[in-house]
Amino acid sequence: MSALSVTVNELEIAELDYRVERGGKHYKVKARGLPLIVCSVTSSDHRSELQARSLVRRLIKQNGLET
Repeated sequence: MSALSVTVNELEIAELDYRVERGGKHYKVKARGLPLIVCSVTSSDHRSELQARSLVRRLIKQNGLET
């Protein structure tokens, strides 16, 4: 699983609309009500998925978008 797939999965669980764009070496994930989320195309280590999950969950909570 990649950081992008973890990010998309968390957004789907929260039932948020999102759009993914690829720009060079990064994916840009735009979700309604959240700041821009940037994911590397090639993750550097095994922790990237855990960090992506943590980031998205934290953003969802901070912006009051929990379901």
